[in-house]
Amino acid sequence: MKPNVVASGPQFPHAYTRPEFVEGVLLAPAGAAGLAWGLARLVRGRVAHLAWTRADTRALLLLLPLVPLVVGWPYARVAAAVPDGQVYRAYFTADFVWMMSVVAELAKGTTLPVNPFRAGSAMHYYWLPHLFPAVEHRVFGGSPALAHLLLVNSVLAGLAFVGFLYGLARHFTRKAWAAACGAAVAVLATSFEGLEQLVTLWSWHQPLSLVKYVNIDAVTRWIYGGLPVDGLQRLLLYQPHHQLGYAAAFSSLLLAAGARRAADWRLAALCGTLLGGSLLLSTFSALMLTVIVALYLGLRVLR
Repeated sequence: MKPNVVASGPQFPHAYTRPEFVEGVLLAPAGAAGLAWGLARLVRGRVAHLAWTRADTRALLLLLPLVPLVVGWPYARVAAAVPDGQVYRAYFTADFVWMMSVVAELAKGTTLPVNPFRAGSAMHYYWLPHLFPAVEHRVFGGSPALAHLLLVNSVLAGLAFVGFLYGLARHFTRKAWAAACGAAVAVLATSFEGLEQLVTLWSWHQPLSLVKYVNIDAVTRWIYGGLPVDGLQRLLLYQPHHQLGYAAAFSSLLLAAGARRAADWRLAALCGTLLGGSLLLSTFSALMLTVIVALYLGLRVLR
């Protein structure tokens, strides 16, 4: 399968490949780090925080390689070259090719972006998380290739999310190794659908290797008629922007839980800003966590 939307090289105005635009994209992480430093100063003294130790640094360095371990082999096979063009694994068709289509359309700079999936209509939803990759794609003039650019961004998002996951777990234990083990189990061993299918194959006296031919993410919907349940492995592989949405939303919850004073309007505003950012990145995670944060802070204020 070779998607036509990205088959030909992008044609962008020369102005968007000038050095100052390229430098602006490259300096974006520094700007994000400065923003994080400013937010840390804002909440200092208002929120109980963890004391980071060398043990935490060592645990995190041991945990981060889980990201390339999980995504390395699947990502290496994305857009593999064959005589007829490029091929994609079936599990990437609905997510990765969709993401390439949206980013390629956003890179054209049209407002509102044209909906590549419905002729003659604008795309009103679910495109803002892909805006920064689209800017990168436009600034760099299509080199590296769009697929490679998105894979690199996905790996970086995964590293950020696993680092956040460790920090989240660390709030519930004083032991760095325990937080690292908990985060590792959450990333590697949370597929209850996969476990259920392995038990089913075992009870039928069938080879367990047949699980490779089951759409695990569809088990709860296709077999049991319920809602699809995604594990953290899916976040790493398919939908990296959801990771950042969850991180922002859970950061808001951590701020609310660690607040020294419940009726602190600055802290409440920061919690709302984080939830708003989560809403722009991942609608479902923001909706769930917004209700939780609102109820928690509301009950604390009433007390």
